Amino acid sequence: MDKGQKRIIAVLATLLALVLIAVLIGLLTRDPEMGEFVPPAFEENAKTEFAAPIDANAKYTPFNIPGEFTGALCANVYVEDDQALLYFTSFEENAVWAKAILYNERGKMIGESGLIKPGEHVESVALSEIPKSNSTLTVKTLTVKVLLYEPDTYFSRGSCSISINLIVK
Repeated sequence: MDKGQKRIIAVLATLLALVLIAVLIGLLTRDPEMGEFVPPAFEENAKTEFAAPIDANAKYTPFNIPGEFTGALCANVYVEDDQALLYFTSFEENAVWAKAILYNERGKMIGESGLIKPGEHVESVALSEIPKSNSTLTVKTLTVKVLLYEPDTYFSRGSCSISINLIVK
């Protein structure tokens, strides 16, 4: 072997050693708390038809994530039996699965739906925390984060955040 070939072999061996070291560091410093990916569950109470008309005061309103999702939910969400009457809906023409997560004004998650498929809706979401009513009516501004998933792979297809009013009687 001449000097040029020895130099190429030395450079390649060094690069291979660096790649192996990087892979080992990646494996050894992996966060054990992350664990395995667990896909979100589907909504147990998903429906394809509304049992009754939605109260006009709830302001059931469509929204759009361009090119990805068209849905609807209530702008005024009433609390009934520790449930937020959200009426989160995925329109039939969607090609993704969706879920809604509710956050209070401090950014703490206080409820979430399961995944819904196109053409389905979930009427209500259980709340882990309900603002205390200090009068006959309490209104709090919450954020609903809508997460989109590619069917079967659960790859993210985007998200959006929407402000709503939570109304506690």
